Amino acid sequence: MDVRLAFSDIVGKDHVRCTFNAGAGSGSLDGIAFRAMGTPLGQLLMQAKDQTMHVAGRIKADTWQGRTRVKLHIEDAARA
Repeated sequence: MDVRLAFSDIVGKDHVRCTFNAGAGSGSLDGIAFRAMGTPLGQLLMQAKDQTMHVAGRIKADTWQGRTRVKLHIEDAARA
């Protein structure tokens, strides 16, 4: 999917969480790249804020503190 990276930060020791936007009126999608810090994927996600990207991953239901929502488990990404 082609999306704009709106936000990224480090979670825990080496995971990168992100928020993506697909366009006006389309909402946002949260994503996470597990164990990505120190890898080219993690570096890209931390440096590509406000850039359009191609992102590949799996959509999963994520339950945290009693709340369930959809999250993208990021497997790969590249600048568009």
